[in-house]
Amino acid sequence: ICQGVHVDDCAEGYVALAEWEVVNKVEGGGEVFNVSSRGTEETVDGIVKALCEEYGVDFERVRYVKPEDLQEGENPWPLELVVDFPQWTGDEKLRRVTGWRDRRPLFREAVGVYRRAYEAAKEGG
Repeated sequence: ICQGVHVDDCAEGYVALAEWEVVNKVEGGGEVFNVSSRGTEETVDGIVKALCEEYGVDFERVRYVKPEDLQEGENPWPLELVVDFPQWTGDEKLRRVTGWRDRRPLFREAVGVYRRAYEAAKEGG
């Protein structure tokens, strides 16, 4: 299980929380809130399947292995994807008290859009 949220949705969640604190005269501290996508979790399997489809990699060739179990010359693809720890959060409290809602798609639902945005940002420096 991997929780994820688009950076713009995350920013809007923080703004909604700050506005709620001002309106309700809440002095910061003592409250904990999570920000996540639609209360829906991503899974390693779902993310990897979406990446395989986007990059034209046969999912049947993908194996889940620990880095120390890789054989010489094996490629731990994708290197940048951090999926070695579970994350389970709930955002019900943030949604309930502020009315905040995320609007952007999950990573696995729009990996092509996210890939192109990443590539454009990387190219732009």
